[in-house]
Amino acid sequence: MPRPPASAIILAGGLASRLGGEKALRALRGRTLLQIALETAAPLCAQRIVACGNRDYELPKGVLTAPDDPAHAGCGPLAGIAAGLALAEHDLVLVLACDLPHVTPDLARALLDALDTADCAWCRHSADEPLLAALRRKPALAAVSAALAAGRNKVMPVWQSLKSLTLMGPALQAFGNPAWLFANVNTPDDLASA
Repeated sequence: MPRPPASAIILAGGLASRLGGEKALRALRGRTLLQIALETAAPLCAQRIVACGNRDYELPKGVLTAPDDPAHAGCGPLAGIAAGLALAEHDLVLVLACDLPHVTPDLARALLDALDTADCAWCRHSADEPLLAALRRKPALAAVSAALAAGRNKVMPVWQSLKSLTLMGPALQAFGNPAWLFANVNTPDDLASA
C-alpha cells in the first residue's frame, strides 16, 4: 500500500552566529543549503514548509513559511518545529535541518515509512539535537507544545517522549557513512569541507 502524503518542515531559522549569519542562503556546489533541503524533501512530501524563525526568505512557488511564534522567540529548533507542525496539512511530517546537506531521500523515506509503527522516527548519531526525524503530526504537536509551555527547548527529550523508533548502528550505516550523512554545516570550515 502506498504511503499517505507527507509534509516537510525545513528548519532554516537559526542564528548561524558561527557561520556569520544566514546559514540557509550559503552556497554549496551552486545551490543554497535551503535549496538542497527543499530538493531532498520534494520527492517525498506533497507540502513543504520552511520554519524561518524571524526571516523572510524568497521561496519557490507553493513552499510555505512558518515564522516562530513570538512567545517562543529564542527557543531554538523546537520553536520552528512547532510553527511548522501548526501549518502541516498531512499526518506524516518530515523534519530536516537545512544544515544537513548530505541527508539522502532514501534515508528520509525510511524514517517516514517507520511511522507505520511509531509516532516519531529519528536517527541516533553523534549530534546533540537530532534534527532529522519523521513525526505523526498530532502527537508530535502535543509533545512539542507541552515542552515549550514548560520551558523545555531540547528536541531529543521530546522525540523520546513519543512512541519512537530510533535508527542507529548498522541500520543507519546502510544509508551511508553516518559521519558524512550528518556532517552539520555550522562554520565556514564545515561549509568548505562539505
